Amino acid sequence: MTSILSKINDLFQTNTTTAPASLLFRSKPAEAGDSFSSFYLKVEQGYWEGRPTFIKNHDTISDKQLFRKPLVLAFYSPEWGEYGLQQLKTLNALQQDINLLGGQLLIVADTDLRTLRSIILENNLKLNIYSDPSFTIAENFGVYNAADPVYNRISGIDKNAPLLATYVVSPGKKISFKYIDSLSDGFPTTELLSAVVTAGRTREV
Repeated sequence: MTSILSKINDLFQTNTTTAPASLLFRSKPAEAGDSFSSFYLKVEQGYWEGRPTFIKNHDTISDKQLFRKPLVLAFYSPEWGEYGLQQLKTLNALQQDINLLGGQLLIVADTDLRTLRSIILENNLKLNIYSDPSFTIAENFGVYNAADPVYNRISGIDKNAPLLATYVVSPGKKISFKYIDSLSDGFPTTELLSAVVTAGRTREV
C-alpha cells in the first residue's frame, strides 16, 4: 500500500470534472462531476460482509446513510465470465486500502442473491454486494441501456448486462472518479485510491 499511496499526492492536481448533471436513467455512462438523484437500498437484497457502517436497524438504507463516507461503487454481472470475476477479486484485494483511506466499497450486481452467495463463497471473497436485477441503479448511472445492449458491441456476451464500471462518489453525491473497463487496460488502482482521498476532503451541500 505504501508504494501506491506515495503516488497519490502527484495525482491531486490532475483531477478534472465536468459540470454537474442530474442522473436519471441516462443513455450514456455518468461522468466525473455529475451528481444524481436520491435512492435507497433494501437490506434484504444485499449480501453483507459483517455489518457495514451504513446499515442501521432498518429494512432500508437511505442515501444519507450510504454516503456518510466516500463510496466506491462497482457494477458486476456474471455475464462477464472470468473477466468480471477477476475484477471482483481486484476490488476485494483493494477493499482494505479503501477502508484505510476513509472510504467504503459496494458492488452492485444484476443477479439474484443465491448466485451472489455462491460467487462469494466459491472465491473466498469478503465483499458487500447488492442484488439489482431490475437494473435500477445501473440505469441511474447510465451503465445499462436496454435500447443499446452490450452484446451488440462486445463479443462473448450473450445477454444484456451492465458495463464493468467503477465509480467513486463523494458524501455530497457527486462523482469524483469513473472507470469503464475496456477489457484491455489494467485496473487504475492508484487513481481510484486517490479519488477516495479527494472525495473524503470534499463535503458538498
